Amino acid sequence: MVANAGGNDDEARRPDVRGPFGDIDLARVCAVVAENTAAKLLPVQSALPFMRERGGGAVVFVTSEGGRVPTPTQTAVATFAGGLISASKVLSKELARDGIRVNCVCVTVVRDSPSWKAAFERADGVSERHRKQYEKIIASSPLGVASPEDIGQVVAFLASDESRYLTGATVSPTGGLTIH
Repeated sequence: MVANAGGNDDEARRPDVRGPFGDIDLARVCAVVAENTAAKLLPVQSALPFMRERGGGAVVFVTSEGGRVPTPTQTAVATFAGGLISASKVLSKELARDGIRVNCVCVTVVRDSPSWKAAFERADGVSERHRKQYEKIIASSPLGVASPEDIGQVVAFLASDESRYLTGATVSPTGGLTIH
């Protein structure tokens, strides 16, 4: 089970959601946090009976590196991604007895993703501050910016039997941008 769905990306990129803490609309931020968290947890909970019936399985959460390395103006991202990282650790302990492994992949800027397109292909897709954050990340990434395939290979490994003894891990395929 790969929990990769998010919430409403356009809502999460709004300046009153992704902006300086003193300027954000906390009611909107809380709604984004709830929506993004539920979008990951609900499918996993729904898949559990089938995984248990099979005698095990793998869950891979895909979330933001902002949950590990918070960035100013990203209160919502830090809150839901940090929460999912912690939830993945709780679930890894809780579900191990059922043979279900739970790991988490934290990404940053990914080429050709909806966030990439919003930042670089839509004039009104993100705020100027947000676009500059992306540009800084791109300039600072030692191995360059990941492609969807780069992230997919990490996820596929964690979902495969090749990682059958790995649970509770949080990995950050950020090309050396962040080191944990």
